Amino acid sequence: MPTQTTSSKKRTQDKIQSARVAERLLKHFNGELELSHTQCTVGLKLLSKVLPDLKHIEKDGKETLTVVVSKETTENLARGVRAVIKKG
Repeated sequence: MPTQTTSSKKRTQDKIQSARVAERLLKHFNGELELSHTQCTVGLKLLSKVLPDLKHIEKDGKETLTVVVSKETTENLARGVRAVIKKG
């Protein structure tokens, strides 16, 4: 059985860590976990390092992407954003 290389292990560890960061941010936005403004900012910055920036992806008209977000999630996200803006 082949063993993982050091770089492969590092990529796997980075993916796991990124998933943990994303999970904590989602819990915060859903009102399940309280995070400080700094924690949110750092979490979002870390995710931006590993996730593609979707605003730069061009749509060619051949594919359709549908995103469904629950009303509760939208309200929690809005509440979280408002709280961050108030803290400035």
